[in-house]
Amino acid sequence: MKLLAKSLLGLTVSSVIVFSGAAAASAVERDLIDVPTGNVSVSVPAPGHDEQWGMTVNNLTDSELPVGLKVTGDATSPIFSGDAQLSVRLVDSAGKEIMTNTNASELLDKTFTLPSLGAKGTYSLVGTASLPVTAGNEYQLQGSAITFRFTTELDDAVVPPLLPPAEVPRPNAPSPLTLTGTELATYLVLAGTLMFFGYLLLRRRRETVVA
Repeated sequence: MKLLAKSLLGLTVSSVIVFSGAAAASAVERDLIDVPTGNVSVSVPAPGHDEQWGMTVNNLTDSELPVGLKVTGDATSPIFSGDAQLSVRLVDSAGKEIMTNTNASELLDKTFTLPSLGAKGTYSLVGTASLPVTAGNEYQLQGSAITFRFTTELDDAVVPPLLPPAEVPRPNAPSPLTLTGTELATYLVLAGTLMFFGYLLLRRRRETVVA
């Protein structure tokens, strides 16, 4: 007898904007990219099945931006380990494969380079999560989360400062940046959440009693 039981897998889709260079403090006040995905509920796949979700990033500037996708999550989660763990595949809106069907654990803490995003452009991805048919009871009622984070970097020469050059900073004004070696960087996170509510297939053994 096969039963269905709910499990929770949360996927967070967000954007991180990385500004480098001395003018980064001014660039922080500008929105460079936007992730309009919002909150979406989909089903975690049953063993041998898959489920899809979409995510989009918009370039809000008049300049071409390099875009990446960073994946993070809890590597200790049962759903990301074992021989029958969750796998993820990504394709763009034209059907071009951006990420092959790969075990989720192999994606964690990595950043994948995406095509550059043109001025005022939009880039969409369709993700497919799947569990192999061999997935068994070790996944029952397990939940976890993966974060897909769009990233972009903009040199200070591209974005002019908001204040005129003659503007003198206020005395004792806190510095928005920390200098590390020769690089200056700060981060702005625009968050959106894609929640995965789903089902994992539980298998119960049927015992045969021989009189």
